[in-house]
Amino acid sequence: MIKNLYKNNKRKSILLFFSGFIVGLLSVIPMVLVQKVIDSLYLEEKYLFIKFVVFYVLIYITADLLHIFVFNWGSKFELRLNRDIKDKVVKRILDTTMSDLEKCGKSNIFNVIVDDLKELDGKLVKLMLGISFSFSAFIIGSIITISYDYVMLIIMLLISIIASSTIKRILLKSENAVKDSQNQRLILTNILYDIITGTRDIRLFSKRKSFLNEFSEENKNLVVYDKKILRIKNSSEVSVSFIFNLIMAVILLIGGFRVYYGDLSVGSLVAIIMYTSMITDPIFQVVDNQKELSTFKNAIKRLDDILGNMNADENVYVSDFDKVELKNIFLEYGDNCVFKDFNLVFHKGDKIKFHGKTGSGKSTLAKLITGLYKPTSGEILVDDKTGIFVQVSAVFQENKLFNLPIIDNITFKSTVDEERLHQIIKICRLEEVIEKYQSNNIGFDTSSLSGGEKTRVLLARALLINSELYILDEISTGLDEKLFYDIFDDVINYLGEKTVIVIDHKKINDEYFDAVICV
Repeated sequence: MIKNLYKNNKRKSILLFFSGFIVGLLSVIPMVLVQKVIDSLYLEEKYLFIKFVVFYVLIYITADLLHIFVFNWGSKFELRLNRDIKDKVVKRILDTTMSDLEKCGKSNIFNVIVDDLKELDGKLVKLMLGISFSFSAFIIGSIITISYDYVMLIIMLLISIIASSTIKRILLKSENAVKDSQNQRLILTNILYDIITGTRDIRLFSKRKSFLNEFSEENKNLVVYDKKILRIKNSSEVSVSFIFNLIMAVILLIGGFRVYYGDLSVGSLVAIIMYTSMITDPIFQVVDNQKELSTFKNAIKRLDDILGNMNADENVYVSDFDKVELKNIFLEYGDNCVFKDFNLVFHKGDKIKFHGKTGSGKSTLAKLITGLYKPTSGEILVDDKTGIFVQVSAVFQENKLFNLPIIDNITFKSTVDEERLHQIIKICRLEEVIEKYQSNNIGFDTSSLSGGEKTRVLLARALLINSELYILDEISTGLDEKLFYDIFDDVINYLGEKTVIVIDHKKINDEYFDAVICV
């Protein structure tokens, strides 16, 4: 999925690489011209000196302008590509079955998705231009060095290749250590999130010490991994420095003997030393770029693996219906059998109550009706047709309020009729709540709202949607009996001939309902 997006943009990526290569070549040429300028001064060639200075300035400015142009073009290309990737990821998540999403939530996969998307941001241009610049510097450096002495070039290449192999092994250890650190950081982030969002309960149940000890222990483990990364990084830097100085020592030693025996001039040896870094640095940089490239590729692979395991929700939804039938439903979670040969029929306009003890499967049954869950076996028929579900408006216990003002949580990105909105606010007794919070955001964890306030906001959101089927799960949460019945009376009157399924632990009077289903 994500890999295909990069494949579809292969031509632009190749163009970016070759543009970087050309800019890299132009950026190196001024270094060569500096030597020509110095030589012309030494030979007292006035016009030659001016010509080389002019060439130097023109090529330097051209290379600089081209570098800015290529970088800007590449950055815009990458921004568009990353935008498409994020759109693709979000679309896939929104189209995924609820059961798959719940599995992802339990395994913290969404944190991995966020981290991997960060890894992709701003990396492509940096990698492509870094590799292309290194390649162009290596080409120019090799051509210049070979024009002086091909033996010295071979020696440099041999030592550099052997050295890069050693550094690559060091980087492999670093890569493994980074993975361990990332996993540990994820664990620590999850604990920190629990502490921030659950501080009230932690204090209430006197668990401050337990959470602090757990966080401190995991934080110590993270420090151990990070110290290991630091040691590997330091040893890598020392190795690179040692190898470079070794190359310089070998060049001086062999070059000195070649000068002594007349096979090489002193000027040529000085020039070779000057251009040594143009050959060795790119080789070391390729190893370093390989590490970045490996991280980049791993992020793409992880994203594709995660998104590939998300099955698309292929349900077809209808706005109107006459009859819904659950036929011979069998549902199990692992070894737990929730429903066995369960049957249910209800018609448009029915008012139904699901009654049963905690954990009996009342909410699960409602989610089967909506198509959020799929039965292990059996059929769910809408007007005697399979694969079709009724578009519902629902309040479930897991429904989320967003970090938005109360009104925006109710309207939920919809354009609404103001008169109808005020009617629903009045039904749900939310006037004082809206006055209390006004246009302030309620926070990501909505801890500023009481349980009853949350329930009423979620109920108002559900009532605002014009649907033929309403499912109201535990809408008495946080409400005293009088307030609940005041609201519930108004809700039933407001919904009129609509189909309503109510799930609640409280003994709501059966007179409200056409049928009571014991689960």
